[in-house]
Amino acid sequence: MVEGRPSQSLRGGSLRGGATLPLNLAWGLCVGLGLAVAIATTEGVMGVPATTPGRVALVFSGLLLMGASALPERLPRSKWARLLVGMAVVFLGFVAAQDFLRPGISHGHDVSFHAWGLWSTWRCVLDGDFYPRWNPYLSLGIPLLQFYSPLGYLAAWPAQAAGASPVQSLAWLMVLGQVATGASTYAAVRWAGFSRAAGLVAAVALVLAPYHLLDQTFRVALAETLAIPILPLFFVAVWKVARGERGRAGLILGLSAALLLLVHVLSLVMASFVAALIVLVSLFRSQPRGASRARRLGGLLLTVVLAAGATTAYWLPVVTEVGATSVSRISPPGRAISPYAVAPLEPIQRRAWERYGVRKKLTDSADPGASMPLYFGCVLLALTLAAGFRPRSSEDDERPDPRLWSLLALLSLALTLAPCARLLDGLPLLGRIMFPWRLYGPASVLAALAVGCALDRFLPSSGWPRRRLAILALTFAALGWDSAPYLGAAARLPDYEGQGLVAIQAGVAHPLDIPRDRFLRIEGVKMPPSDYGWRVAKSRRIFAEYMSPPLRSAYGKRTRPPTVQASENFHASYRVRRGRAEALRPKPYVRFRAEKGRYVGLAEVRWERSPEVIRVYLSGDLPAGNLRVTEAWFPGWVARADDQPWTRALRSKHLLAVSIPAGARMVEFRYSMTQPWDRPVGLAVSVAVSCSLLGLWWRRRRAVNGSLGDQVELAASRLDQGTN
Repeated sequence: MVEGRPSQSLRGGSLRGGATLPLNLAWGLCVGLGLAVAIATTEGVMGVPATTPGRVALVFSGLLLMGASALPERLPRSKWARLLVGMAVVFLGFVAAQDFLRPGISHGHDVSFHAWGLWSTWRCVLDGDFYPRWNPYLSLGIPLLQFYSPLGYLAAWPAQAAGASPVQSLAWLMVLGQVATGASTYAAVRWAGFSRAAGLVAAVALVLAPYHLLDQTFRVALAETLAIPILPLFFVAVWKVARGERGRAGLILGLSAALLLLVHVLSLVMASFVAALIVLVSLFRSQPRGASRARRLGGLLLTVVLAAGATTAYWLPVVTEVGATSVSRISPPGRAISPYAVAPLEPIQRRAWERYGVRKKLTDSADPGASMPLYFGCVLLALTLAAGFRPRSSEDDERPDPRLWSLLALLSLALTLAPCARLLDGLPLLGRIMFPWRLYGPASVLAALAVGCALDRFLPSSGWPRRRLAILALTFAALGWDSAPYLGAAARLPDYEGQGLVAIQAGVAHPLDIPRDRFLRIEGVKMPPSDYGWRVAKSRRIFAEYMSPPLRSAYGKRTRPPTVQASENFHASYRVRRGRAEALRPKPYVRFRAEKGRYVGLAEVRWERSPEVIRVYLSGDLPAGNLRVTEAWFPGWVARADDQPWTRALRSKHLLAVSIPAGARMVEFRYSMTQPWDRPVGLAVSVAVSCSLLGLWWRRRRAVNGSLGDQVELAASRLDQGTN
């Protein structure tokens, strides 16, 4: 054995003559095995391949990563080291989101929903509603930000304030999400006590994870893509708090849990399942000094309670008012989700996204992966398996064991596969994720953590530096090559910047001749206007789960288009078909019914609206009766006629209505912040808990600063005494 190069061998890796296999070579062999399987299973060509400059950028990103990994560990606080690591992570994020940096946008499952969501929320802000709880530009009006996790849309506001279109704002969010993914993964691994190279390898493994790229580009699942960066710190914080750490660990756990709730509720559900397993292992496997199981469990519960209290303003109305929506119709409790499971060999089949499609059930297609391949990554999976067999070291009690991350990653992946996915059928909460393959997300995060945390054991910084750098380069290259095809897209929508409202037909954008200065409801238009000067609403096939069940069945259901008469009855002015806008004859927005009569349209009545206020101006010659507007009813709407007291709005065929006296001249509807009861209660609890936490933080900060000041004064006095 050469001095300065300690023997590192893998248990069970005996070779001829009793020799053992060095750990760094074992790591390299795992990378090679993953590459071999990936090459053998490669199939198809991407519908829209990545550009040549994008591939060159991927190579340059690898060089930056190698440069940052080669820096000596004795320079942890060097500004040059931080600069190089930051450059590498930011550049990697841009490379991963490169498909959003060219004109047009990927034709993903949710691109229309999120483009309209971004456009409509900012349109509400321009209307003067700085937190639009009611969105009149979607469907027949829906409480979008009250139910759909709001932070994803709010994060686009800086870009939109700078003039970004909805498509450009979506691109901004995807780039931001990828940069945040790399930064948070690197920070989580470093926080866990591992090397700079380990953090960078974990960042590459997650940023370029094939499912993460599929979420981003094939599905354009905005919320799920933005939730991935939160998970690495969340999982490491759970491990630390479960072992008795307080302070920073508890703060990061609480913040990450709250962020997950406000970014993607289903990601929080899946992360909570994984967190429960981490807690069980941490509580019963070891017991650090001075931290009993009861104390550690109490710290976890306190953190959860405080995070829940700080976010009560969001989740309490969701829980109490969800019955007025169609969410339970789309994902009913007890529903079997295993028919959407992944075929057993699909995670290691490196199939390209040859065309855009929607994945079908296993029972409906002999090859559901043909329309939406679910490749996990052969290299990532091989290294995850290697991490599971990593020899135990004396440092495992102080740092997260990679075998824990590896086991949880493999368990999460197994639950996506048929027939294991049957275990999810009917499970509370976890069984509501709709598709088992959603567990690919936490599985990819756990796999990246396993790979990063195992790297230092397989490739120690002491000894064999050239071999270590060579295998690191091989690791970066293999992870990049394995994911390179998925930097492209299955299909793309054309660039329509500056053309306003368009209809997209056969890959071509056709500008629509529709008035932009008045409120109009339109059916069949896929993408929102490229600017915010329009006042159009996409009235159908947009967030139908937040409509009431009767309205969804009558108008919003995807599988049953309404008749022209039904569309006109719901105040639709245009229907877009075959690249053109067909004008309809909408029924009046305001209707009136005298006592014991039928509703009749009031075509001459003037009305105006802002996102959460509707005003109707009457002539004063109507008898007593009910007045109805073509706006969805939902809990929280209140109404009044003239100067009468506010009352709860009536529900007439699940549309807004109010009783008016004879001679009424003005009717006003408002979406209330104080009704029902859950809204003021939730807001009060959130404010109280948040203020209490801020007060405790400020008090602790002053106490720490005060103690430091006392120590400085004591040291100075002792120095003076010594000199005298």
